[in-house]
Amino acid sequence: MSQTGGIVAKYGNFEFWASKIDKRNEELLDKLHEIQRLINSLEGEWESNSAAEIRSKIQGMEPRFLDYHDVVDNYAKFLRNTGQAYKETEQTNTSNASQFI
Repeated sequence: MSQTGGIVAKYGNFEFWASKIDKRNEELLDKLHEIQRLINSLEGEWESNSAAEIRSKIQGMEPRFLDYHDVVDNYAKFLRNTGQAYKETEQTNTSNASQFI
């Protein structure tokens, strides 16, 4: 909110935050895959029912992480689209305002 009570939209910030969210989203997925690789690398060194169960559970987490990844990805797209819409609206308003006598 501005000091006059109106909303201030800085459409450049939408892209900034969308990019930051995208980066973190990819990092999260990379971390999951890193954990999966590490757990799987223990196979042969750590063999037991519990080890097999843990490996199975870690592998089973991927679909849920992918779902979360998609939700966050869609949110970043929403931010980008919103920023672009604000920018286009502002350009249209500026163009229309310049036509006043």
